[in-house]
Amino acid sequence: ANAVETTFSDILQETYRRFNITETTEFSNLGTKINYADAKQGDIFTTKYSGSGGHVMLVVDNSPENGCALVAEAGGRDGGVVLTRIKYSTLEDKNYSARDLTDLYN
Repeated sequence: ANAVETTFSDILQETYRRFNITETTEFSNLGTKINYADAKQGDIFTTKYSGSGGHVMLVVDNSPENGCALVAEAGGRDGGVVLTRIKYSTLEDKNYSARDLTDLYN
C-alpha cells in the first residue's frame, strides 16, 4: 500500500472505531457541515445512496479557486484507493456534503 492508501485506511478505520460506526452512511452525521470550498486536508465528502449504502472521500488537497478538490476514495480495480480530482459541481450533482472533522479529533 502507498502512503495515501495507508492514510485513508487509517483515518477511516480510526473513525469507525472511535465513533462506533457500522455503516458508511453514518459518516454523513459526523463533524460539522461546511462548504466544499472550506474543506481542508483530512475533511471528508460523503453521500448516502438511495436505499442503503454510501460513499466517503477524504480530502487530500482543495483548490477553491479552480472549483475542485483532490480526494482519496476506495474504488481501485484491486479494491484499493484511488486519487481523483473532482469538481464541486459533480459533488453537488451527486448530493455529497462536505464535513469538517477537526473538532472530532481534538
